[in-house]
Amino acid sequence: MKKAILILTTLIMILSSCKPNKPVVTEPTIISKEGKQVINYLILGDAWMWDWNKFYAQYIQEDLGISVITHNLSDSDKLSSTMLLKSLKKEAKIREQVSTADIITFNADPGFSNGFCMNKSTEKEGNNCFDETIENWRKNFRSIIHEIKLLAGSKGVVLQTMTFQHSPYFSDMWKKNDRFNECIQCWRDLNQALLEVAREEEIQTANVYQVFNGLDGLQNPEDNGYDTKGDFDLLSNESGYVVIAGLFRSLGYIVFLPQ
Repeated sequence: MKKAILILTTLIMILSSCKPNKPVVTEPTIISKEGKQVINYLILGDAWMWDWNKFYAQYIQEDLGISVITHNLSDSDKLSSTMLLKSLKKEAKIREQVSTADIITFNADPGFSNGFCMNKSTEKEGNNCFDETIENWRKNFRSIIHEIKLLAGSKGVVLQTMTFQHSPYFSDMWKKNDRFNECIQCWRDLNQALLEVAREEEIQTANVYQVFNGLDGLQNPEDNGYDTKGDFDLLSNESGYVVIAGLFRSLGYIVFLPQ
């Protein structure tokens, strides 16, 4: 009898060991308040990064209960992803700030210095409405993310970006120059490329374009009060800035850690 029980017990142990292991679910790492006196919040990019970040800094402080020091290194002269990437590789101040930042919000536009999608396309360039082609921009955007991750090092960083909305100022200009459809498509292509790269690189993205302009890019942000009719401001009004900050807040404060 004892022998039978021993054999049965052994069988149960063998069968149990053959069961597949339960999948391990990795919970996202939320930024920790432990040991922190302040949160260093760094802003990189150009004018798309202006104004709304003051509301986001307030949200960070409210949500985490720690004072926030904002380091705004966005620059209206950095009108291309190429220029931002060069700064990350060469400028000591930016490199130091990235290495010590807890939260970074950034954008890297394809260059709008020639009139916001008013460049004339050529057969060689294809449908290139920006200073940079979409494919070259995609490569730069990915390199910017890699450079930031490298500088952040083993401590990790909350790294967030945003899609590009367009205001009536843009669309009115496109219509005036009989390029509305082409430019709308360029904007869709740019934001689609951004979302694809961000997803592949596990970067949190505030989809401002979808909220402001809709899935097809044809929605007027004035209709929702995100822009003021007749205002020359290229991006938004204060109500819109609060919405943008809220989109970033909704992402949570998930730390990207090196693998």
